Amino acid sequence: MAQISILMPIYNSERYLVDCLESIRTQTFENFEVLMIDDGSTDTSLEICNKYVILDNRFQVRHQRNQGSGRTRNNAIDWAMKTESQYIIWIDADDIVHPNYLKDLYHTLIEHPECDMVQCGYTSNEAELTQIETKRNVSNKILNNISLMTEMISGNSGIDFQLLWNKIYDKELYRNVRMRITENFSGRMQDDVNILFQIYKQSKGCYLLYEKLYFYRIVPNSIQHKKISEVNLEYLYIYKDFYLECKGTELDSFADYFSERILFEIASKLQKSKKEYVNYKQFYLRLKNLYNEFKHDIDFVCKRKDLYLLNSIAHQNFWIVRFYAVLYKYRGKVKALLKR
Repeated sequence: MAQISILMPIYNSERYLVDCLESIRTQTFENFEVLMIDDGSTDTSLEICNKYVILDNRFQVRHQRNQGSGRTRNNAIDWAMKTESQYIIWIDADDIVHPNYLKDLYHTLIEHPECDMVQCGYTSNEAELTQIETKRNVSNKILNNISLMTEMISGNSGIDFQLLWNKIYDKELYRNVRMRITENFSGRMQDDVNILFQIYKQSKGCYLLYEKLYFYRIVPNSIQHKKISEVNLEYLYIYKDFYLECKGTELDSFADYFSERILFEIASKLQKSKKEYVNYKQFYLRLKNLYNEFKHDIDFVCKRKDLYLLNSIAHQNFWIVRFYAVLYKYRGKVKALLKR
C-alpha cells in the first residue's frame, strides 16, 4: 500500500514533463503512487505518461477529454480517495522537486501528530533547489486554522499560503473538499485558493518547513501570463462565496478580510496598460457591472482608509477605481519623490 498519493493534472506539458517525473521517480522516499490525469493533451504528454507507467509501476495514468484545471483536480481527488494511501501531495507537471521532498514532508508530519498538513518553501531558481542540504530549522513553526486563513488572505508573514503544491495533507482533509465549479466560475483561475479555503477551515494545524524543496517553474504561456481577459475575474466570485460563507458565523471576522480583498482586487485589475488586456473596454465594463452586482450582497466594511474611500466614491462613480489603481501602482515612486 502506498503511503502517499501524488496528484498530477497534466495538459500539454511535454517540454518539462520528463524532468518532473524523473524528480519524482528518484525520490529517497519510495512508498508512493503517482496518479496522473491527462486532460486531453494535444502534444506528446500522454505518450510520456504511458512510458512511465511501463517503466515504474508506481505511476498510473488516466486520459480524459479536455475539461479544464478545476474539474481535472476534482477527478484527481476522487481517484485518490478510492486508493488506500493516507496522504495527498500535489505536484504540477511543469515543476520539479528536491530528492528529499517526500521524505522530509512525510517524516515531519509523522513527527507532529498535532498537525494534519506540512508546508515547505519553494523557489523559482533551480540552482537553489539542487544546492541545499535539507535539515530541521529551529525557526519552523505551526499555524492553526485561523492563522492559515488569515495568512491566505493577508500574506502578512511574506509566505505564500495560496498554493496547493509544496504541501503534504492528511487525506481526510479532502473527504468533503472539491473545487467549486459554478456558472460564474469555471475553475480555470485561482483553483488553489478555491480548494485551500475549504482545507484551512478544518485543519487542526500546519507545520512550516522553510527549506526550499519545491521548484516552481514560471511558464510564460500559462494562463496566468496571458493577456488579461474576463477569465481573470472569475476568482472574485470565489472571494464573494468565501465572504458569504463566513458572514454571521464563528468565522465572521474573515468576512471583512474578503470584502477588503474584493475591493483591492477590483482596483488592481485596472493597473495595467490598456495594451495588456484582450479588450480593455469590455473588461472595464464587466468589472463595473461585477462591482455593482457585489455591492448588493457585500457590506464593504473597510478598516483600510484608502479602500474605505475608494468604495465610498466608487459607489457613486466607478471611474474613480481606474484612477485609484493607477495612483496605487505608482505610490512607491510618489513617496520617493516626496522624500527628496
